Amino acid sequence: MQLNKLIAMRDDHRRLISRELERFDSTELTTSEYDRLLNLIMEEAEEVRMLNDKIVNHNDIEDLSSELVEGKSYSFDLELKIQRLRDNLNKRIGNKEEITSNISQDENNSGQPESDREMFAR
Repeated sequence: MQLNKLIAMRDDHRRLISRELERFDSTELTTSEYDRLLNLIMEEAEEVRMLNDKIVNHNDIEDLSSELVEGKSYSFDLELKIQRLRDNLNKRIGNKEEITSNISQDENNSGQPESDREMFAR
């Protein structure tokens, strides 16, 4: 495949990732939507890594050093963003489990008569 085509494909994947990353800030996502979008971004990140490898190993590459540094720098930055998003997702899931747990406890306690000690302790 031609080097220019590989670079154009990688740039398209990067633009898509950037656009989708903005959704985390600009859109109210449910936890499942958040998880799915994060997985899709991770799949796109893998595509970018594969294209980077093809570009670096291409016979026609002129400036291998700068291509390597630029490609790795982008990948490192993206990995940090993905990790931050994973951490946020884990917090959301943790909070959701805590809220669900509290609701379940409230439901289990509601409608039950108070013990004699609780009634007379007032």
